[in-house]
Amino acid sequence: MLQFFVNGGLPMVFVLALGLFGLVSAARFMRSPDRKRVSTVVALSVATGFATLTGIAADLATVGHVVAQNEGLQEKALAVVLQGFSESMSPAILGGTLLCLTWMLMAVGFRRLSAMT
Repeated sequence: MLQFFVNGGLPMVFVLALGLFGLVSAARFMRSPDRKRVSTVVALSVATGFATLTGIAADLATVGHVVAQNEGLQEKALAVVLQGFSESMSPAILGGTLLCLTWMLMAVGFRRLSAMT
């Protein structure tokens, strides 16, 4: 699990932080549904999504840069690029998982909210 986090690099910190804030906000909404809390979860979800996309882009750019600058890697470019691509998907996996969990909690909160009215 730690290697998964390391593979994604520094962007994983932002994805994790924003995703956890969104998840906690969704849990609060689920426990006591209030329409005023929805905008916070939406904003944190959008920020998590953009952090995820930025993380993927940064990781892919790093892979491209390292392969292009290192002549020793150019012989095995396909293998190196494929490994780099797989590691660059770490922010997508983490961000997607956190967003799925967040909106599962929101779905429960919305169900509770509709039952209250």
